Amino acid sequence: MKLEIESLWSKTRPDPQGLIPCVVQDVRTRRVLMVAWVNRLALEHALESGNATYWSRSRRELWEKGATSGHTQRLVHVRLDCDGDTLLYLVEPNGPACHEGYASCFSWRRVGNGWSRDPEPNESAEIEPVFQAEVVGDLVDAVVAREASSIRAARPEKAIRVGADIESKSRMLANALQLKQRERLPGIATELIAEIAKQLQGAGVQLSELTRSVRTVREVPGPTGEISHAPSAPPPAKDPRPAASVEPRPPASSVWTPAPIAPVTPAAPAPPAPGATPTPGDDEDGWE
Repeated sequence: MKLEIESLWSKTRPDPQGLIPCVVQDVRTRRVLMVAWVNRLALEHALESGNATYWSRSRRELWEKGATSGHTQRLVHVRLDCDGDTLLYLVEPNGPACHEGYASCFSWRRVGNGWSRDPEPNESAEIEPVFQAEVVGDLVDAVVAREASSIRAARPEKAIRVGADIESKSRMLANALQLKQRERLPGIATELIAEIAKQLQGAGVQLSELTRSVRTVREVPGPTGEISHAPSAPPPAKDPRPAASVEPRPPASSVWTPAPIAPVTPAAPAPPAPGATPTPGDDEDGWE
């Protein structure tokens, strides 16, 4: 698909200098990494190169994140807010976003009437298993566009049975796993995920419903600290026969009682190794 940057940029509302603020978020953890400025040229370069690119107001030039420090950000998705005056970059970071060595530029936390900084530079955030609906949505759009093009070029044929492509791609993935053909796995898995998402959308199931489903079945701590499993198993169905016709079960002759298990005290985690003092790179802070 040919990039039409003028069409995209026309929907934005930049300031008199032609700039628009851009919030940068880790696509895996949903952690906000930084805020920078973007103009039309920076957005065009980011979309064409696949690397997050911004506009440096101090140097008055394009700034591709990681060009000097190596801490690049692979651009996964771009969003525009409802007012058209703020962009959102969803990225896969390769290293810290902050020039001081922290994973996020937002490393200062409010504590009472003061600010306290995170204890360790580039501290790793816990990765939450989030269903990346926007990524799968882009994948579905690409597959649908490709299939629409091939259908127009082919002669009319009989309708394919619903789910046939899912079965075919599942067998291909299983065969590649069985034969340990690792180089084929990403491509086949991508096609399978896109086909499943496309069929679900055709059936009226939105990708956001899958996100809620993932969060529902995941084990989460309950209010008392115990692990609760949702959804819970349904209660057993009642016997429809009258009570008089149900034969009582004879009592068991013996009942096995398991021996008590001694509680296991988890070992204390090892202290983290002291990290080297981060050397500020050449990348500027987003707002400078």
